[in-house]
Formats: sequence, structure tokens, C-alpha cells
Amino acid sequence: AATGGSSGGTAREVTLEGDPDAPEPLEGDDLDIGELVAEQLSLALDPFPRAPGAALPADSAAAGEDGRPNPFAALAGLKARLANDR
Repeated sequence: AATGGSSGGTAREVTLEGDPDAPEPLEGDDLDIGELVAEQLSLALDPFPRAPGAALPADSAAAGEDGRPNPFAALAGLKARLANDR
């Protein structure tokens, strides 16, 4: 059961019927095997592949206090460059 809704500020309960993990029903007499294989491969592939022993260069980005790259370092550099152009 899920609650939600924005009508009148009152929450209402919605009951979902059926198994959410149930297979999708087939429509028609044809299967697109290429699409099925592409879906399965895209789910099986590592979204961020790395070579064994690979590491990012230390000067690739400015590091924050915790050692992680600061995502705003590039924006700070851009802001400084724009201020100098004025």
C-alpha cells in the first residue's frame, strides 16, 4: 500500500494489486530477441569499468578536506576567470 496524493491536503491509501516483479505479459506473436538481449547486456555490464590497478591522476581535480574531489573547484576557477575578464 502506498499513501500520497495532493487533492485537498488529505492523504489517501492506494492498494497496488498483483506482483510488481511478475513478468510483463506478451503482446502479439513476436518477440524482439535483439531488444531482450540488449536489455540484459545493459543490466549485466559494469556501469563504471576500470582496468585492474587503474587510478586517477592526483592532479585531476582539486581535493576537498576529506580527500574527495571538490565538485565546485571548477566553478570557482570559472568565477575567477570571469572576474578577471571584466
